Amino acid sequence: MKYIFTLLTFILSIVAIQAQNGIIKGFIISEQNKTLANVNISILSSTKGTISNENGEFEIKNIAPGNYTLLISFIGYENHEVSVKVNPNETTVVPAIFLKENVNQLLEVVLSSKIGVTQVEPQKVIFSTKDLPSQNGGTAGDILKNMLSVAMGGSPNHNRDIRYRGLGNGYTTVLINGKQSGMSGNNRETVLDMIPASQIDFIEIISNPGADQTSNGINGILNVVLKKGTNSDSNGQISFFTDNQNGYNGNVALKHSKDNFAISGSYDKLTRNANKFDDGSIIKYNNDGSLKESSIVSSSENKSFDNNTASAKIGYFTKNNWNFKADYIFSKQYEDKDKEELNLTYKNDDSFKNGKKTQETEDKTIKFNNPSLSLTKKWDVSTLDIEFSANFSDENKDKLKKDYATDISGTINYKNLPNQETEAEKINFKNYFPSIAFKSNIGNKISIKTGFQGFLTNRVLEKESKKLNNSTNEWAPISARTFVFDLIENTYAGYVTTNLSFDKTKVIVGYRHEFTDISTIATSTAKEENKSNYHLALPNLNVTYSLTEKSYLKSSVGRRVRRPAYNDMNPFEEVKSSTEIKIGNPDLKPEKAWAYELGYFNEIKTLNFGVNVFHRNISDLIQKSISTNETGVTIESFTNLNKAVSSGTEFLIGLKATKWYNININYSKFWSEIKDNSSFNGDALKDQTDWTFKSIHDFKLPKNINIQVVTNVVGPKETKQEQEKTIWFTDLGLEKQLFTNGFFSFRVSDVFDTLKKEKTKNTIVQIERKTENTPGTIISAGLRWQF
Repeated sequence: MKYIFTLLTFILSIVAIQAQNGIIKGFIISEQNKTLANVNISILSSTKGTISNENGEFEIKNIAPGNYTLLISFIGYENHEVSVKVNPNETTVVPAIFLKENVNQLLEVVLSSKIGVTQVEPQKVIFSTKDLPSQNGGTAGDILKNMLSVAMGGSPNHNRDIRYRGLGNGYTTVLINGKQSGMSGNNRETVLDMIPASQIDFIEIISNPGADQTSNGINGILNVVLKKGTNSDSNGQISFFTDNQNGYNGNVALKHSKDNFAISGSYDKLTRNANKFDDGSIIKYNNDGSLKESSIVSSSENKSFDNNTASAKIGYFTKNNWNFKADYIFSKQYEDKDKEELNLTYKNDDSFKNGKKTQETEDKTIKFNNPSLSLTKKWDVSTLDIEFSANFSDENKDKLKKDYATDISGTINYKNLPNQETEAEKINFKNYFPSIAFKSNIGNKISIKTGFQGFLTNRVLEKESKKLNNSTNEWAPISARTFVFDLIENTYAGYVTTNLSFDKTKVIVGYRHEFTDISTIATSTAKEENKSNYHLALPNLNVTYSLTEKSYLKSSVGRRVRRPAYNDMNPFEEVKSSTEIKIGNPDLKPEKAWAYELGYFNEIKTLNFGVNVFHRNISDLIQKSISTNETGVTIESFTNLNKAVSSGTEFLIGLKATKWYNININYSKFWSEIKDNSSFNGDALKDQTDWTFKSIHDFKLPKNINIQVVTNVVGPKETKQEQEKTIWFTDLGLEKQLFTNGFFSFRVSDVFDTLKKEKTKNTIVQIERKTENTPGTIISAGLRWQF
């Protein structure tokens, strides 16, 4: 709470400052005297800006007196700059701004519409962080949970498990600035929660990417685009947020450019605390179906995170159109976890059998390095791009577990020594991503792009587990959990795409061919090496037909892939909890899928409406199987099944109800079915959610106050072996502009403390039920100042 008091003191100290600001107005038309809507108007050297309305008009309020340069940009037209002077308490009217068509960009013209936070393009949705006050002071994970058809696991302060279109995180690829990051599994969500919202410009979802994008991700791509430097000489930002869970977030960002050189850097410090309280039961049966025993299980978990993130960017631009850029992102997270679990077991006659209390402490350190270089050369109708990026990640974890015997009340019997185990784990990721692409326009109707991409990855997991012998007081290795697992996976891809533009139709035809070489080395008491390789032919076709100037139909078909996750291929035991073990399969094959999409969108004055229907025909499905061993421990394992299908329908409505109120609503319905000659036949895919619903309400009030209310509802998960009930939560955000460059933000995550998860796991001889409770009503407040 001390951070909140400091923040409030700071706010009270500046509210007395007065400013006499002005307004900039104008309108934008084409050279053919056609008004242009949704044109971007920004003020250089500031973050202020707006878009033109349906009449081509725009207005920017609360501008401090001074001289400014407006940058007007619109796809298909040349950028235009206008100098304006703002006087105190006056409205400056800019003369009519005429935009000139850019013939070389006509092939890139895309119908788009924006109401509130959501910008919609054919089979693409974009969320801008400046339109999400409900997530100020948050992270990339906080933003993602509000996006179309996306659900996030974890607690309000601990985002996990990206589920796009109802399926698990393995079905979606996450990029940073359009580049591969090497992130996968829980490592991916950890890194995303290390990227603060203050560094993000926007996040986009591309449901069926073209042949020039990575093929990995059957459901598509999530691209996190970080902020770039502006065209001004110098500017910066400083912010500080704090919450009622003793967490805080601070940011400093500086940018400078002069002539053909630009440099920027930022530093973020984020501390969060995430607690969880679970309760549940385990019922075990004999093979004949009679009751064997039952257990009551309760646990508490306290986690704290300390993140440090720094980034640096350099750009150099020559007069003959050479463009060089270098980016570097470094993040380090320290995680501290304490967990206590009580398990009371009763016989089939309800008499007490035994009790066990487990105490765990865990320390984890993660380092993430992401350097990238790019060189671009532009000619009149052609562009050459050469890029190289890498990701180096190290994770070190040390865990100590103690098991104590208890009586029926849960009281520890200290006369008996506890069973003690330690676990030391080191994970090293090395990923390299070279690429080269050449694009050329042939007239204003045809363009061709061809290129090469490499995805070279090496991941090594070293784990050492020991158990204390209470008789000799010596630690001995646990052979099943002491090992080294090394995965080398190299993919080489070549592609070509052709864009054809006609009066109302745009066609993109592409072909991508990939070769993947895999080597795994598993070393424990013995060494086992597996090698494999495969080719993939990946054609793609996208057709967009403009029904009117503000409505379109889009259809697409393409072949995509889901490669096995690193942990899914690890053949050694991973202890997830005292009642659950995971064992991977190094012989897993990648899933292949034909992806079909059909979308319709229409903008009618202040109303946007869109619907998208998709279908995935999947072969070599990677499926999780759950069984129970002789001690009652649940075992997760993985195998390839014959095939499956996944389908869904997405509805999106954006309404500008009044000048001060916008609403965006999304409802998505999902369905899947396994088709295999096994016990899974007819079942849904693992982690399949039934539906999602989101509503985002934006209120623009007088005195430069913006309020946003976001409600997320995630439907149930129901398979033969796992079930999870519907969950819902509401976030609230308020942003108040303070003078010209200051902003005060107030945010409440999970306003009504409703984020409770009720889960069930079934096997032939066991039923496990668990309710996860996480603290809600997390209140944070902060200040952001731009200069």
